Amino acid sequence: MAFIVETGAIIADANAYIDVAFLDAYFADRNVDLSTFTNEQKQAAIVVVTQYVNLNNRWKGAIVSDAQTLPFPRKNVYDAEGRELDSATIPTQLKNAIAEYARRQLVADIQPDVDTESGAIVRKKDKIGDLESEIQYQENTTGYFGLKRYPLADKYLYDLRVGGVAGNMGRLIRGG
Repeated sequence: MAFIVETGAIIADANAYIDVAFLDAYFADRNVDLSTFTNEQKQAAIVVVTQYVNLNNRWKGAIVSDAQTLPFPRKNVYDAEGRELDSATIPTQLKNAIAEYARRQLVADIQPDVDTESGAIVRKKDKIGDLESEIQYQENTTGYFGLKRYPLADKYLYDLRVGGVAGNMGRLIRGG
């Protein structure tokens, strides 16, 4: 497997936002030991979650170059304080999110296929008079896409994305 880390320098064929050293250091600071996993397992997890993050988010700003493989680096992206993020680097909050997601990917698939028969919907209620509709989703999912929520990792991405994670659906109730 090719493991190529984007640094912000527009690296050809990049498929990851962090390297194994970043992943290990991030969790060492949090007293979490990932030594039971091989470097190859960690690299694979990083590649999977880089893809997961890119497919499930719409990013603010615009890509820096038509030659880049991944959506980052980006220009015209601002943090919550209104400071423009450096378009020649990968934002720290994105790297932190990738680390958080990668740890979860190491122990379980973060985006398993959803059974089309049962899906993530647990209960559905419709009412014709005064038009009421309610759908209850399986715990830790955000609708029929079956995307689990990972609060810390998701929060890191807050300033970088437009709206919520794809599939972040709520419920609609209309009544009189």
